[in-house]
Amino acid sequence: AFEKAYMERHFRRVAYLGAAVVADQLGEDDAAETATVMGCRYFPGDPAMVYHRAVNRIRSGEFAKALDDLQGVREWPQGDEAAVFLRGLCQMAGGKRTVGERLVRSIKHASFRFDPHLAKGARWVLAQVWARNIMVAIALFMALAGLAAGVAVSGAYTVLVPVGVFGARLVWASWRRQLLVQLVGPIHRRMRLSSSAVLMSGTRQEPLQ
Repeated sequence: AFEKAYMERHFRRVAYLGAAVVADQLGEDDAAETATVMGCRYFPGDPAMVYHRAVNRIRSGEFAKALDDLQGVREWPQGDEAAVFLRGLCQMAGGKRTVGERLVRSIKHASFRFDPHLAKGARWVLAQVWARNIMVAIALFMALAGLAAGVAVSGAYTVLVPVGVFGARLVWASWRRQLLVQLVGPIHRRMRLSSSAVLMSGTRQEPLQ
C-alpha cells in the first residue's frame, strides 16, 4: 500500500517512510532501498528519510556509507538520540569499538518515548559489552597466571597462557559476530531500528500528514 502511494504521488513523504519502516521490519531490504533512495531524492536533507537510508545501508553491511548518511541528520529533536545510537552501532561494526561504545553509552539514559525497542537495543549492546569485558578479563587473568607460574611450574605456562590468549580472541570474535547478526542477520534475529518517532516531522515536531 505504501509503495503504491508513493508511486502514484511522488511527493507524499509519509508513504516513503511508511514503506521503509514496513520493509525493514519484514526483511525486504530491496524494497526498503527503493523507498529510501526515492524518498531522499524527493526530500533531500529530510532527517527521518536520511535515517532510514542509513538503516538500509546497515542491513547491507555498508557501515561506512551509513555513517556518511548520518552526518546529514541535524536539528531533529525526535530522532537525535536514535541517530547517535545508529552511529555507535556503525562504529562498532566497522571496527572502531571504543568510539562506538562511547556513543552508545552517551544515550543509555535516553527515554526513547516513541522508540522503546531502541532503548531495548541499546541495553542489549551495553550488556553484551559488559559480559564481553568480564570474559576477556578472565581469559587474560588465566594467561597472566600462566606467565607468573611459568618459572616454577612449566606445565602451567604451557597450558594457561595459550588457553587464556585463545579464550580472549574467541570472546572478541563471538561478540562481534553476535553484533553483526543483530544488524545484518536473518530477519528473526535482527535488532529493530525504526519506529514511530522517526515518522515525525524533524523541525516542526508534528505528525506526518
